[in-house]
This record gives sequence, structure tokens and C-alpha cells, in this order.
Amino acid sequence: MKRSRSYAGDWDEYVKHWEQYAKIEPTNKGRVDLVYPGDEWGTESEWDAYAATFLQPYLPPDGQGTAVEIGPGSGKYTLRLVDRVARLVCFDVSERFMKIARERLASNVESGKVRFELLKLDNCYEIRDALAGLGLRGEVDLCFSVDSMQHVELHTLISYWINAAESLKMGGHMVMTVATCTTEKGFDRLLDEAGWCYGGMRPSHQFYFLSKDVVLYCLDRLGFEVLRLQESRDVNFVARKVRPVHFELQAAR
Repeated sequence: MKRSRSYAGDWDEYVKHWEQYAKIEPTNKGRVDLVYPGDEWGTESEWDAYAATFLQPYLPPDGQGTAVEIGPGSGKYTLRLVDRVARLVCFDVSERFMKIARERLASNVESGKVRFELLKLDNCYEIRDALAGLGLRGEVDLCFSVDSMQHVELHTLISYWINAAESLKMGGHMVMTVATCTTEKGFDRLLDEAGWCYGGMRPSHQFYFLSKDVVLYCLDRLGFEVLRLQESRDVNFVARKVRPVHFELQAAR
């Protein structure tokens, strides 16, 4: 019998077999430094540089800020922010990824500084509502997601953006990477996936391609001002909440 697939289940399977997946990543040939699932996507120096450029400058300098991470995976960016915030709430769909991240940040979890929440994907306001239950709605300084949202289709992505808009402080920031097909590297990725995804195959690991114009239009409608946007294979953006908005999204049918 063919296995019934789910978004969360696919990522749990990825963690279970990650060493085999890591070997087929084009940039990983000959690497012997992979320790955790997700290490195959970049290097320590690249993660440090991204955090220093796109994440750390958008937190309060006194270390008393609150951050929300969507899709932390095994926690490599979580680790790079944990000493710069008072609270960090992480949301993920994968229990296996979350287990690894919890173990890596065990002391911070025990102290209450870091909290992990499993996304069930059954309520498009589950992030906002979870943060409200923690007394953090409208109190978040930074909402971020790195190297996860390329795998999220636009209906779910805009729900995440709306949750961020309703959870951030006025003047708070959202930082994300999303997929684009309107750059040379992005278009090459689209071609690479075409045969694999032809006919409606939609594994969790495929990219869902956007463009700079789609990102800018949606963020403006959601009350954000884009401060920085960098395009290569992906779009990396920093957006600041500049006006309150509210959208009533329909419940799942």
C-alpha cells in the first residue's frame, strides 16, 4: 500500500534518513562536518554571516527582546540568537526536528527562555493564538524563518505572514527567505525540479516559487515596509511592521 504523505510526515522522514539525503546535495560532496540534520544546507560561516546581517540587528540591543522562529529545524539559527533575547518561541511541523533542537537547547528550554510549539496545520491562526496564550500577542520584536519557507505554498505562507503581523510590536521586524524563479539561480532551480514534480507530485521538499513583486505586494497589503530585499537563488527580506491590519481567514473546510 502506498504511504499516505503529509507535510509534517515528509520532514520527519527526512530527519530519519537525513544522511542519505545529505549525500545528494550538490554542495556536500566530500564533506565530513555534518553532525545534525540541516547541516547540509550551508556552512557555519554562512550561518554566522546571515545571523549577523539579517537577524541580530533587528533585536533590541539590551538582550530583553522576544523572537519567534518558524521552522527552526535542528536549531542552528536558534542557537545564534538565544543569547541575544529574553524569550524565543519556536514553531515547527516536524516532531523529529523539534526533538533534536530541544536537546541542543536543553538548558534554555529548562530555564523557560526557549519554548518549542508543534504546528498542527489545522488552524491558520495557530501561531498567533499560541503566542496570545503566552501573553505575547503584539509583544514580539522579531519573527523569522530561514531556509524553510521555500517549501511552503503561498496560502500557508501568507497565513504565517498574517500571524506575524498580528503578533509583532509596531515597529517589529519579520525576516524570511522565500523561493523565487525570477533570478538566474532561482530559474535554474525551477528547471531542476520540473521533471521531479511534473504531474502534481508535491513532496514537502520541493520549492514553491514566488517573485520579488509578489513578496512586495503582499507585505505592503499586510502592513509591512520592506527595509531590505536581497535576491539570488532565494529572496531574503527584512520587513518592518508600520501599520496594524487584520484579516479574517476562513477556517479549514
